[in-house]
Amino acid sequence: MAAVIPDRRAAAVDFGSNTIGVLIAGRRADGELETLHRKSAFVRLAEGLRRSGEISTAALERALSFTGEVADCIRALGAAHVRAVATEALRRARNRRAVAAALSDRLGAPVEIISEHQEGTLTLEGVRLGYPHGPLAMIDIGGGSTEVGLDDGAGGRQIQSIPVGGVGLTEAYGEDLGALRAAIAPHLASFAPRVAVAAALTAIGGTGANLAMIDQGSPDIARADIEGYVVDRDRLAEHREKARALSIEHRCRVFGIPQARADILVAGFVLLEQVLEKLGCAAVRTSRYCLRHGVLRSILPPA
Repeated sequence: MAAVIPDRRAAAVDFGSNTIGVLIAGRRADGELETLHRKSAFVRLAEGLRRSGEISTAALERALSFTGEVADCIRALGAAHVRAVATEALRRARNRRAVAAALSDRLGAPVEIISEHQEGTLTLEGVRLGYPHGPLAMIDIGGGSTEVGLDDGAGGRQIQSIPVGGVGLTEAYGEDLGALRAAIAPHLASFAPRVAVAAALTAIGGTGANLAMIDQGSPDIARADIEGYVVDRDRLAEHREKARALSIEHRCRVFGIPQARADILVAGFVLLEQVLEKLGCAAVRTSRYCLRHGVLRSILPPA
């Protein structure tokens, strides 16, 4: 295998509403990308944001702690190019400037608060790295917002941001299916696909990974077959009901997912079902590609 070129190493950092993630990769001499490090932490920046309108001191402290670890890793691996983006939690927070400044100082690189459209576009481009041909439909269910991206494979694209996510929905409505669906529906009412839609909706992030794990009965994410795994709509509904029947503690034990995912699992599945129905997709395809891949793609020098 060709070695990674030293000055072609880049780091992408994503400050999400529920998790903070880092992806460090490099361009090899043969032009291919090689992942050097990937890690995320459940920081839950959006905790309490719906009520207070601000990122809490406790949430910022959790974020700063993990950001320091990320900064150390970036330096250790010699990433010459760094781009850090923040999404819905910081878009909404009144204290966004102070929080972004604190995170930037700890990271040693600017933290850019990107728009909904930028987030959707970068995520779609990231998923395209794994699925470069044909129509692509993508959904990224975050803690505070949900991005849907459509690409017909012939130049036609459509990005839709829905201002609801797993953390906010769960804090507001718990696991009341009627209330969750009623909260989601108005944000999808005016969304009409203008380009060809793929048969399967590619779900990235924790919701997609957890769905694949549950369907396979695999409590170990490292052993689960997540990339390209397909689950049809009926199976998704079965898993939603299975999750609702279990306590948070039992979900952690039975499904092998952390509490920071287990408590928002039902809201994530309901969001996924609503978007599947809206797009007319028959199934979900799960993937590990994500926003960080798109961010990385935007800064990594070409082959």
